[in-house]
Amino acid sequence: MSCDVDRVLRNCGKLLLALTLLIGLNPLGMAEDQQSAVSDIWISSVTWLDENHLAATQSQGLLLRPGKIVRVSAEHTQELEALTEAETSLWSILSTPFGLLASDYKGRLLRVKGSEVETLELGVRWIRKLVAIPGDPNSILAGTEDGKLLVVSAENGSELRRAEIAAAAIFDVAVSPDGTSVAVACGDGNLHIRTWPALEPVKTISGGGAAVWSVVYTADGGRLMSGGADRKLQVWEVASGDPVVAITSTRDWVTSLVPLPDSSLVAAGTLSGDVILVDYATLLPVQTTQVAKSGIWDMKLAADGKRLAVGTRKHGLMIVDTASWHEAGLQAAQTAAGQSPPSPTK
Repeated sequence: MSCDVDRVLRNCGKLLLALTLLIGLNPLGMAEDQQSAVSDIWISSVTWLDENHLAATQSQGLLLRPGKIVRVSAEHTQELEALTEAETSLWSILSTPFGLLASDYKGRLLRVKGSEVETLELGVRWIRKLVAIPGDPNSILAGTEDGKLLVVSAENGSELRRAEIAAAAIFDVAVSPDGTSVAVACGDGNLHIRTWPALEPVKTISGGGAAVWSVVYTADGGRLMSGGADRKLQVWEVASGDPVVAITSTRDWVTSLVPLPDSSLVAAGTLSGDVILVDYATLLPVQTTQVAKSGIWDMKLAADGKRLAVGTRKHGLMIVDTASWHEAGLQAAQTAAGQSPPSPTK
């Protein structure tokens, strides 16, 4: 009889293990009913409206399926208020003094201001990325699927000028801290550096062929960090275009890079749901945290620098507290500083 009891207990253990694997881990400590409530909600881009509210683009994955622009409370991220609907998927969203701007698959911009919704025709291919220009609230940068970088009026959506960057999609654009250049991350595997505001070519940094999905400048503007389909977080010298080091590898593609203020830390979101924290001063990884059970599409830091909004492939929008990340970065830097190089042998 004791053998029968042991067999039953072993079978129950196996069943429990199988259920655990099926359900998956809950890295954010959310209740399972909350996980279910946001299941299969695709958030492709997010922007902060104020310290308590955000706007996001909600899509369904396939490009020609309808999308929505939604408003979300930072305290109740599973409750999405639809501001407007779109015919196709929406991919990038930006808050401007003239209202929200979001790009759709047909190359148009949707503007939402209060209860008014306006469709702005630009006559271009799908805009993959909208980026604000520091110090110039009236203009935005728009990178297209066919490698064009547009300067667009935030007030009326008109095209102010454009530059032909590459024969590949533009996934990200970063403006240098001194405002004199922009770095463009492209599907051709390269980083293209242009002057700002003239958008004259400076140099092309070859990334090896795999698509580059995100790029940021270091605080002094002397280096770039990039991530993408090669699953590496790579640091580059801007002046020479030479690679410095690949700080770390990731489990899946890197989709979003966010510098943390008052530090040399950068958070990298990936399609594995991980956020990898790295330090470009020490050129070392700090920590890896799985914040989502599905891929991360976009991340934006709140104005207070302490909360990171994370848009995911299946689990909607999440808010992550970054306070402990600064402490982890400080400890990692202290550890690195205390490790003296070995003495040369005679």
